[in-house]
Amino acid sequence: MGRLTKAGMELIGMDELDRVLRDLPKKVSKNVQRKAVRAGTSVLLKATRRNVRAIGKVTGTLLKSLTKKVKTYSRTSTVAGIVGPRARAAPHAHLVEYGTDPRYHKSGKSVGRMPILAPFRRAFYSTAPEVKRVMRKKLAEGIKQEALKLRRAG
Repeated sequence: MGRLTKAGMELIGMDELDRVLRDLPKKVSKNVQRKAVRAGTSVLLKATRRNVRAIGKVTGTLLKSLTKKVKTYSRTSTVAGIVGPRARAAPHAHLVEYGTDPRYHKSGKSVGRMPILAPFRRAFYSTAPEVKRVMRKKLAEGIKQEALKLRRAG
């Protein structure tokens, strides 16, 4: 997937959940985090698709190329969610997001400009509170579920 923006989100005010995650076995903790991030990226992906559809122009390849990915960085125990277009399927995504200045041929003839549409940034900022809420909920549910499993096993 290509990188359009480097916007990020961090869940703050989760000291209690964070402590419990650290007490769980590392593999279980990562799985719980991955499930929460996957749920959050689903919310963001839906909003991004909605924004791309709302552009009102032909955006078939851009719409079809939108995807989500959950990535785990083992060195830092960080789980990240990535939402955006697959670069090879929509190499023009950055033009839709950031627009272009007026463009001209060598002859001086104008070939137009692309307005700034920003469907990805708008989706990110409009859904940030909902994404955080969903992720907190999934984290709490996952921790409860895993704690029950550990109690039964031990």
